[in-house]
Amino acid sequence: MHPPRQLFAVGPGRLALKEMPELLRQLDQDEVRVRAVLSAISHGTEMRLIRGTTPSFQKRWDPLRRIYCTDGQSKTYPCALGYETVGEVIETGSAVKSVFVGDLVWIDRPHAEMHIVRAEDAAHGRLGNVTAQRGVF
Repeated sequence: MHPPRQLFAVGPGRLALKEMPELLRQLDQDEVRVRAVLSAISHGTEMRLIRGTTPSFQKRWDPLRRIYCTDGQSKTYPCALGYETVGEVIETGSAVKSVFVGDLVWIDRPHAEMHIVRAEDAAHGRLGNVTAQRGVF
């Protein structure tokens, strides 16, 4: 099995798939491994990251006030793209009781083939009978 890959903007107009061998490590007891099925594209946000025109390259995002501040920056290259992923749980840690292999879950993670997340986060995003296509929206 090749290491899972993740999509990055590595400079203005340049994208790269980076191998993430750390995602093949053994799970902690409270973690789950999720194989991505779909990830949503946020066209405006991601194009600004790819083009290098996003405010977060010049300013710092303050999540409490929900504004950009001039005292720093939030992002630099390389930066991961994406933040909405639906995936299938393919492995669970030994103490996980809230999520099961085969469950479809929504997770707040970038475009990548695989993720390791806390079971609590995966359980919060369990889709039940919702399709992957509907789950990313």
